[in-house]
Amino acid sequence: MTALLASGTVASAAGPVHVEWTYCPDGLDRDRWHTAAEVWEHHRVVIDGEVMPRAPESQAPEVVYTLRLALKEAWTEHTVARVTVGEQDLLLRQSGDTLILRQAPRHRAHLDFEGILASAGMSRGNEDSWDEAGRQAVAAGLTLLREEERALLAGLAFERHPGGDVNGRFHTSVRPVVQLFDFAFQCPRGFDGDPGASLPSGTSTVLHELGHAVGRTPTIEALRQREALWRYLRGFWSRGDPFPADPPTDPADHRRRVLELQARLSVLAKERAEHEAAVARWEAGPAGLPVDELLARGLELDGKEGELRRGWGAMTPEEMLRVLDDLEGAPLGANHAWRLLLAHFRGGRAAELEAWTRWALGQDIASQAYAIVPGAIPGPTAYARTSVVESFAESFELYHLDPEALRAVAPEVHAWFARGGHLSAAAATPVVLTDEQRTTGSPQPESP
Repeated sequence: MTALLASGTVASAAGPVHVEWTYCPDGLDRDRWHTAAEVWEHHRVVIDGEVMPRAPESQAPEVVYTLRLALKEAWTEHTVARVTVGEQDLLLRQSGDTLILRQAPRHRAHLDFEGILASAGMSRGNEDSWDEAGRQAVAAGLTLLREEERALLAGLAFERHPGGDVNGRFHTSVRPVVQLFDFAFQCPRGFDGDPGASLPSGTSTVLHELGHAVGRTPTIEALRQREALWRYLRGFWSRGDPFPADPPTDPADHRRRVLELQARLSVLAKERAEHEAAVARWEAGPAGLPVDELLARGLELDGKEGELRRGWGAMTPEEMLRVLDDLEGAPLGANHAWRLLLAHFRGGRAAELEAWTRWALGQDIASQAYAIVPGAIPGPTAYARTSVVESFAESFELYHLDPEALRAVAPEVHAWFARGGHLSAAAATPVVLTDEQRTTGSPQPESP
């Protein structure tokens, strides 16, 4: 068949693997159709729920045989093939030695892309690049989401791009974007899902990228919180330098030191007042201490004050304490705010932001929770076995598009999604940035 598209190839790793093939109807090579007798020699065949002990005189067994020939090199325990022949959508599934064929008249309702997108709180970019295939695939994918999933993804933007060597790509940022490329829509008359309720070709790509978006929700939230914190701190830049020469990284330590400085300056102020009273008495007299002792005492007090204030900057203790009090109301708390103020006044603002970005992009909290589910690793498909992040996205896609396939290959993964495990993981709060994470966090590439 000249128009065979594979969403995955057979993995060499142990364990069941779901393999899906799509046959573009315009490229179906009818010259390869033969009798279906060989299929019945090696397989139990079920067509539309009815066990067929022998090849019926219909189109269906010819399709079964054609697919069997095309898939013989990659046929595994869990394989799904989709093909549109004329006005019929057919889905072939193998489980063990049983071939199960479902077929239905081709019928697909036109979806209100703009309305569905708006109700989900999402948007689209690249206005001039959108075609009907892309619009219908996005609309179909969004209709399959739970209400909680749509709420989690509010603010997401979609972009349609010509060309590209991948189906889609998800960009993690404070304004996350799903990009869709021509590669995802090579078979416009093909279909995804079940033939009885067929979905536009490309819906699987949309769901895969939405899986990445769900998995990256804690990262996106972390980046948004950091951006909000920077906005909050802009009002502090003009207040002067609230730091000593060698400030502590903990604002509580800084507060303790400021209070100690304030107490010592208060004692010094009393000593200064007593000295000034003695000088006033001498000037009125002269009486009291000799002038040389008064001068020496004044120099001593000046030295004490200079020593106390050395390295503390231009701000008074009272001004420093006001800064610390204000930081208590900052997004992410005073510790994060203090670190960023510290970095700014040290001239390291760019480095601090880079460290935060490296850390935030490594916050795959949802993937970490998913990874401990039995069957999540190595994953339900060959592509899932490239990383736990891709396994999460592939499982998310299968759960919505073909839950029967996910249940067959990874039943505990299916159960985890069914009970909302991915929603709980995606709602988790990123951990506070530690010193080690600030220096060793490593960025992750954009998810294809």
